[in-house]
Amino acid sequence: MQIELYLVLSAVLVGIGIASALSRGSILAVIMGLTTAGMGALVAMAAFHQNEPNSSDGMFFALCVATMILNTIILGCTLTYRRFMASGTTNIGEKNELRH
Repeated sequence: MQIELYLVLSAVLVGIGIASALSRGSILAVIMGLTTAGMGALVAMAAFHQNEPNSSDGMFFALCVATMILNTIILGCTLTYRRFMASGTTNIGEKNELRH
């Protein structure tokens, strides 16, 4: 396949992820949107590596992005659990403390 198709897929994933993260009220939905956007970046980096096989820059950055995505998921799940235990809800809009 050509690299353009992978880049279009990457752009679509990043767009869906950002739109989802900005339009949701639940912490888990925001985390899922950011994860989707990160996966789009991961696809783009892997496509660049496939296009230039002698260079390992694309896979190095893909590994860095994958590590950041995993850390985001772990942090998001931890914060969601703590918030749920403290207030009984994971909806961002129900608490006034996050609006400032």
